[in-house]
Amino acid sequence: MAGDEDAVEALERQVAEMEALLAIFEGDEEVALEVTGLEDAQAFLDCSGGDGGGVGDVPACLTLTCTFPREAVDLLQLSSIRISLPRGYPSDAAAPDLNLGSKFLVEACQQEADELLDSERGQECLFQVVSMLKEAVQEGERARSSADADAIGGGLDSLGGEGGESRTDRPPAGEVAGTSVCDIPVTSGEPFTERKSTFQAHLACVHSYDEVERVMDALLSIKKIAQATHNIMAYRIIAQVEATGGGPASSESVLQDFDDDGEAAAGGRLLHMLQAVKARNCVVVVSRWYGGVKLGPSRFAIINNVARQLLQDNGYVHEDKVSKKKK
Repeated sequence: MAGDEDAVEALERQVAEMEALLAIFEGDEEVALEVTGLEDAQAFLDCSGGDGGGVGDVPACLTLTCTFPREAVDLLQLSSIRISLPRGYPSDAAAPDLNLGSKFLVEACQQEADELLDSERGQECLFQVVSMLKEAVQEGERARSSADADAIGGGLDSLGGEGGESRTDRPPAGEVAGTSVCDIPVTSGEPFTERKSTFQAHLACVHSYDEVERVMDALLSIKKIAQATHNIMAYRIIAQVEATGGGPASSESVLQDFDDDGEAAAGGRLLHMLQAVKARNCVVVVSRWYGGVKLGPSRFAIINNVARQLLQDNGYVHEDKVSKKKK
């Protein structure tokens, strides 16, 4: 019967996905996975050769349980996450039943999880779900630890006014205090807060990679910046290469690179923005203090926007000069 074949095909895909997940996350120190019902499902498929009895003979649905280290459980008041697979998943577009099990994860990523499950209907999606949950817990640990150490609450406005008065000992806009360890002036923009996460850009004029490193050392010597969840960096240096041996006129050499600092893809986007605005001889860093609410893709736009505003305020944006002259 077609229904029997569909159920068996779905079970085969479930088993293959669970086996792959266990292999991928084996030995992972940040999340542990356990699958209930996997051995029964494997035995059924082995015995039936993929063409077993009726649908009623197919084992009950598989359940994936995710647990986190004791430190994270205590810090964020987590409980185990249970992901139950309906009998037809993923073949008939049935979505897994996700029980996040804790207030922190419900607030941090329930909406994103629902959107992910809906967008991946008909496809295996558990790797994306587990990766998303793992990232949320890691960011939550960093933010909570920093808050406990008075790194966020003591350095910036109280993350969107939640739970207290604003504080005045934040990294100031203007020239960064504490950069006496570096002879290169560093300027910081105004902090920007969105759904409890705070972003702040820092900018310096540089002419070599050595100067980039000195600027980063200076910024990270400031406790509140060092304890940011991420310090995303990109730099772009234009050097003149003099002609030799009667060759053509001097040309330009570009030295550029970026560092995501754990915020995957953010550094590359930041460098792309530097290229787009034709910024020269500068390094820009965006500090992000995570506030417990995931922003999704909008965080990349915020990172670039706060950086671009600081670049524009300090005369590093050149993209519009040609187009304005033509108008």
